[in-house]
Amino acid sequence: MLSLILTEFKKLKRQLFIILAMTSSLVLPIICTIYYKNYEIIIWKKFLKMPLAYSMWFILPCILGIISTILFYSERKNSTLKSLFIIPVKRSNLLFAKIILLLFLSVIFMCLMGLVSVLGGLLIGATGITLKSVIEYMLLCIYTGVLSLVAMLPIVLIIIISRKGYILPISISILYALSGFVLADILTEIHPISAVSRIICTKLEGVIFSTTLPPHIAALNLIITGILSIICSIWFLNRETV
Repeated sequence: MLSLILTEFKKLKRQLFIILAMTSSLVLPIICTIYYKNYEIIIWKKFLKMPLAYSMWFILPCILGIISTILFYSERKNSTLKSLFIIPVKRSNLLFAKIILLLFLSVIFMCLMGLVSVLGGLLIGATGITLKSVIEYMLLCIYTGVLSLVAMLPIVLIIIISRKGYILPISISILYALSGFVLADILTEIHPISAVSRIICTKLEGVIFSTTLPPHIAALNLIITGILSIICSIWFLNRETV
């Protein structure tokens, strides 16, 4: 299992697009810094809210969907997956190795976003910055990265089932992320991405949802979604013929 995980990380050196995709985490903090720089008074927590929210709602899910498609389909396209099954490699271990890599990338994406947001806040002189608030914000970024990966596991399942190339799963990923973003206030306890926003936004000041259901319902949604997606992914991988 460990060797599979290390192999997945080594493959990143050949995936330039994945490395470039991670730099998109810098876009929102830079935009927010430019937008707020002319304000006379910038409240620290208000400044941090925008990059975190939009990364969580839309940008990170899209990036994870594209990266997942590349990780799974490129091996099928190059017949690497077939070779691994012949060796044989336990298919569930292969799946978990890729999920762990995706988890790492998701957390790194949010941490990069968080660090640049903190630097932007310091640069424009946002008020209310303390060491405690910076640590809390970075922990929230890590938490968001973990939950976002769980929310995208249904897309991993679709990628495993689909054998139609890159276009279909990437298109579904974007639609999935977009629906979670647009309908966040309506599908809070149904759509996994909306569930992530419900959990995270309870820790942000000034964010109000129309739903009265508690956040643990959204957490239960994510747990069930994650478990079912992994079980079904393993089942479909095991059914795949060499």
